[in-house]
Amino acid sequence: MMNRIKNSLLFRLKRYFKHYGRKNRIKATAASKLSIGEIDSLELLEICKNSGQAIETIYDIGAHVGVWALLAKSVFPKSKVACFEPLSQHLHLLQANIEPLEGVKVYPTALGAANATLSINIANRSDSSSIMELTEQQSKIFGVVKDTTETIQVAKLDEFVRQHNIPLPNLMKLDIQGYELEALKGGIECMKACRFVILEVSFLEFYKGQPLFEEVIAFMASHQYKTIALGYNTATGCRIEQCDILFENKAF
Repeated sequence: MMNRIKNSLLFRLKRYFKHYGRKNRIKATAASKLSIGEIDSLELLEICKNSGQAIETIYDIGAHVGVWALLAKSVFPKSKVACFEPLSQHLHLLQANIEPLEGVKVYPTALGAANATLSINIANRSDSSSIMELTEQQSKIFGVVKDTTETIQVAKLDEFVRQHNIPLPNLMKLDIQGYELEALKGGIECMKACRFVILEVSFLEFYKGQPLFEEVIAFMASHQYKTIALGYNTATGCRIEQCDILFENKAF
């Protein structure tokens, strides 16, 4: 019993100091007030920074309320960040969170393979909302269910950035609840120009018809992207449900 207590205490101390070290790396940056649970992409962003590649323009696709944009600006303070977020309930807080930052702009649109007006399924946890229909896995594992719907505008990324004179990206992050590949299909020119892409990838079907890990890897490989890192909180020794993956463009 005493050994279990000691081991448990040691585990908690190790975890505390590990997290303290991660938080300390963003001290006095745009992300300094973020919680441990909000800095999952820190190491992936640092890999991009340490690559020696210039990261001048970043696309945050599925920007939610701006947490990831804050983290990206903490690692790349001189970068310009384009935030794409279609949900009206997120936009006010997103604008408020990024207001102190220079070089960050919000575009209130969703991205997909074609220009369209579509309905988005808004979940009781709004960050799980998706154009795709939620499955029972969402409710079973995360307690997430559909609340209502909202009509949104969907744009093709390549066309949109040309129309709005947005520089092509060096880094893209997509977290749009199963719709990531649809957005990339509308952004092939952006993919060619981009050096790194961070995707949220699922191993279980949380949205009906969403591409799972194998299909995502194959799609990215078909566009010359290789997998180089998994997100900090990727599960080990148990079944993986979701994880963030960093891809690098092999053309560079």
